[in-house]
Order: sequence, then C-alpha cells, then structure tokens
Amino acid sequence: MISFQIELLASNIQHLTSVFRKVNLKVTKKIYSLLIALALLASLVSASAQNRQAAASGVAANDPLRLLPVSDAVFTIDIKRLITETMPRVFANDPAKLAKVNAEIDNFKTRYGLDPRSFERVAVGVRFNTRGNITTTDTVAVARGSFNAAALVAAGRLAAPRHFTEQKYGGKTIYTFNINDQVKMLGLVDVHVRDLAISALDSNTIAIGEPDRVRATIDATHGTARVSNDLVELATRTPHALIGFGANIPLEASRNINVGNADTSRTLASVRQAYGAISSTDAGFDLMTVARTETAEQAKNLGDTIDGAKILIGFWAAGQSGPKGRLAQNVLESLKYSTQGNEVQITLKVAQADINTLMTTLGGRTE
Repeated sequence: MISFQIELLASNIQHLTSVFRKVNLKVTKKIYSLLIALALLASLVSASAQNRQAAASGVAANDPLRLLPVSDAVFTIDIKRLITETMPRVFANDPAKLAKVNAEIDNFKTRYGLDPRSFERVAVGVRFNTRGNITTTDTVAVARGSFNAAALVAAGRLAAPRHFTEQKYGGKTIYTFNINDQVKMLGLVDVHVRDLAISALDSNTIAIGEPDRVRATIDATHGTARVSNDLVELATRTPHALIGFGANIPLEASRNINVGNADTSRTLASVRQAYGAISSTDAGFDLMTVARTETAEQAKNLGDTIDGAKILIGFWAAGQSGPKGRLAQNVLESLKYSTQGNEVQITLKVAQADINTLMTTLGGRTE
C-alpha cells in the first residue's frame, strides 16, 4: 500500500502506479514502484546530439536521467534532499519511525555495501510488458553521488559472498545478488526482488536493478538505445522538484483497467501520457500531475470523474471526527484540477501541519 506517508516521498517512485494498482490492473510488485507507460520511441544518437538535446532541455548530458536505457516511464529523485531534509520533516512528530527508517538504510548498506546517504541524484527507468490482462515491469535505477562506485560495488560483493554471481558485459562488471525475498530498496521502499544486479558505470555512478535492465543501461552508456529526450523533458518540467516523472501510457495496459464501472474504466483508459512532480516548500509539499488524453472530450470526462471522486470522499470525510476528519477536509479543499484541451492538471498542496496530523493519525504504524 502506498499511503501518502510520503514514506519517503520515495514512494513517489510509486506515485501513479498506486492509482492503477488500486483499480485491479494486476501490476506486479517486483519494482520499486511506478506508473503504467509505454515508450513510443527510443533515441539512437551520437554524443554531440545528446549534448545539443541536453542544452535544449536544461538537463546536463551526464545527469543520471541521460544514462537510462529506453524506458516507458522515468523518475528523477533528489535523493540527498529526500533523506536529509524531507524525511526529518515527514517524521518530525515520530522520532521512533524516523529511527526505524534510518535503521533500514543502515541495514541496506550493511547487506549490499551501498549507502543511500552518499547518493545525490537517482534516476529510475521502467519498461512495461503486457501479455493479455497482465502487465509486468522491468526497472533500473542509476545513482550518482559523492562515492567511489567501484568501491561500493566491491563492498556489496564482500557483504554477500555466497549469494552473487559476476559477469563481464560491455567493458563493465555486473554483480548479481540472488535474493528472492522482500527487500527495502535503498532502505526506503518495500519490493520483492528475485535478482538484484549492480554495476559501476563510472567512478561515481552505479546502475542497480534487474539484470536485463542493468545490461541495457551499460549499452546506453555506449550510445545504444537511450531513453527518449521527450520523457526526460517531461520529468524535469518542474525545476528543483524532489521528484519528477514522465510516462507514455500504453494502449495494451489501458485495456486492462477495470474499476467495476465501464464508463469510468474507459475514462481512465483514455489517458495516453502523464507527467508531474513532488516539490518541497516552506509550508509543506506540492504535488502536481498532468494527464493527457486522446481528445478534449475525454479530458472533460476525466475532470467529471475527479469531481465525482471528490464528492464521494467528501461524504466519507463528513462522517469522520477529530483530526482525521479535518485532515480529509483540508486535502479535499486543497485538491484542484483544471482542464485545457486534452490535458487535465491536478494539484494538491499538503501543509506541514497536515503531514504531522497524518503521521499522528497513523499511530506510528511502520508497515
């Protein structure tokens, strides 16, 4: 479950996927988290072309986003701010929970030799595979920071000497850990992992994820099948965001959406592209998502669906008392949307006081 505990806003990696999981899309849980999407094109460009694209979009050519392989959805995460600034704010009224999260990060470091606190930025690339009514995902993360990538990988190898294999690929070494268990990825997000692969891309950059995706990332560093510039631009439209994302939503996956109401299912299935961000402000956090449908009429229907959902939530909130009721009302009042052409923009401002109330209401729950 992805509660807006922002349980690290790192569950922000799961921001959109959570919506579709809750409507029986049958998306598997073997990823960090994510949304549904399909790449419409992949770029094969020379280094000079990449530099021109980077200059045009404002994203540096060596940004982790630029190192991702062809992806259907991408996320960019300011992991340093997430751990050092956001977590203490989210758990300001729950020091025990903050201590537990920090312990999970330490445990991940001990087990795999990777210290998430040394990361600065992390980019996540996801590919979606749909067969019939089942959609599965393949994921990789590229992390850059103030660390020696080779030393980190070596430490991970020493931390689990009986549970890894070593492979040479594309001039790099890939270490694959056979885990087949529930893991808190980077100590932050619960995922079930079968095989976790790690490879140093350069002196301060690593790729970590499923073996096939790590190999694809190594190929991308050689200029083969890199992530499309369109997705990079979508994910970086909000400057200085904690998390940004962009995705192209596949028709195949859309056909699987079933929320028990044919009209609502068709409306959700009409979304072809989405992007957004989570930002930190002095007052709290801002969330923004833009959904693009095929037609303006579909966008209007999506807006009507949001109105209907707000009414239902309002009925529920009216029956709640105390802090929980006030929190629900505050969220409803802050949730706004606007429609322009075939786009629907949804915004939500969450005040720091509401975050404190949420964490108190959760009663220190740690799952």
